[in-house]
Amino acid sequence: CLYMLKIIGFPLDVPIFVANNLVCTSQMKSPRSGYAKMEDPDTQEYGIDGKLEPSHDQEMSEERTQTWWQTVASIWNSMAGSQALVLPWVMEQAGLIPGVILLVVSGTISNYTANIVLDLSRYQEDFSTMASRFLGRKGQVFSLLVSVLFLGAVCAGAFNIMNGLMFKIIGAFYEWNTGNELNFDSISLDEFTTSWMAIILGVFMLALTMIKKPSIFLKILSSGAIFGIALYCYVIIYGIYEISNNHSRYTTSHHPNADQVRIVLFGKGWLKVAPVMVLSFLLQHIIKDIVKKAKHPEHNKRDISLGYISVGLSFGIVCFLGYIGFTAKFESLEQNILNNFAYTNVAAFLIRSAIFFQIVTVYPVLVYFLRSQFYNSFWGREYPSFAHVFALNVIVVASNTIITCFDPKGVGTIMRYNGAIFGSIIMLVIPLSCKIVHDYQLAQTDAASLESINQTKKPIPSRRTLYTKIAFNGTLLFVGMVLLYAQFFYTP
Repeated sequence: CLYMLKIIGFPLDVPIFVANNLVCTSQMKSPRSGYAKMEDPDTQEYGIDGKLEPSHDQEMSEERTQTWWQTVASIWNSMAGSQALVLPWVMEQAGLIPGVILLVVSGTISNYTANIVLDLSRYQEDFSTMASRFLGRKGQVFSLLVSVLFLGAVCAGAFNIMNGLMFKIIGAFYEWNTGNELNFDSISLDEFTTSWMAIILGVFMLALTMIKKPSIFLKILSSGAIFGIALYCYVIIYGIYEISNNHSRYTTSHHPNADQVRIVLFGKGWLKVAPVMVLSFLLQHIIKDIVKKAKHPEHNKRDISLGYISVGLSFGIVCFLGYIGFTAKFESLEQNILNNFAYTNVAAFLIRSAIFFQIVTVYPVLVYFLRSQFYNSFWGREYPSFAHVFALNVIVVASNTIITCFDPKGVGTIMRYNGAIFGSIIMLVIPLSCKIVHDYQLAQTDAASLESINQTKKPIPSRRTLYTKIAFNGTLLFVGMVLLYAQFFYTP
């Protein structure tokens, strides 16, 4: 891993620590603005991990009022959303036992790398700036591009879900009034299908994304957790209902009878759907924003772990009840489980309407964040001109429309590739590469210099421990490469 990083051009030979307490690590603002002014080493305090420790005045200037349960709730609200629509399908593809293992391993690794980001980030330092400090200019540009592309893929998934929900909602009204059913499986333009729905929705969403400051959507999103909770409750209640009515029909036999329901313990597609779990636990790029107001920052690691546990339990309940319960009702699960229900199912109609309303408000905000991050990073301002904004919005919405036209039921597929490519980079590659560089530089620094700058008085790890950490983190990087490889070359 160290050799590959050096070949790419990351500055492994630049030590973090300099003798006689002369620690001068520059902080890059953006690729266009270059390097910020170096801080005066006499007025800064650095810990043994190379992290800038905030002064007392800086700490007091920040109003820290966030309790531990608010931190846990923020983590849950950031991760537990519309993934519930896809998780039962993931469990069906992976099988019950591999699905549970994927859930636990993905959550554990994500918790580990989120704490790495927290440890390595300086005071008020964001994800890309942390990458620039350890991986240089190339690292920052790379992290910014990945973040933009990741948001673009999230927009594609959200658009795909919206399209399916809206088509089903219109289909319900159409069937209630005419008694006829719209064809959800066709993508032809000769009749009203999901393709026409995607085109109409694309025009509508392009108009919404042109709003310069989507403050109205942000206000609506402040109550968005209600819709997420409603979705989870629906999946849980329906799952319990079906299990209670069909518990005697379940079997794990490979050759079930006509009246039996087979539960797959070991599926062949677990490696294909593993990136969906990676994407579901993704939090590394916003973890600093979540904990920056914590009243007791010394407990941040504990609070983050509690947040991951709460999310993991929520995902586990939805995966288990959704898969077992819905399998009793349907022969196979759609990637979006709401697509399994008939147009005129009243409960499904209400949930579709609620989730559609939520995603319609989320989508313009996602495009706004994508646009702001892209233009702020490479143009120096978030709104260069109307033409710039319109062009980028057209590219994003048109690409989402085209993807949905060809694969209207493919939200799980979109999440697979997003998780394998961009999710793995944000969760694994960038944090672990920064950690490997940090540990390598620390191992190359002599013990006397480390003792002289150890402001936190933490135990100094031995070189053997540091190299063991490098090997472990390198192994996790290899796991990310395997997931990416499997999406293109592995056929279950």
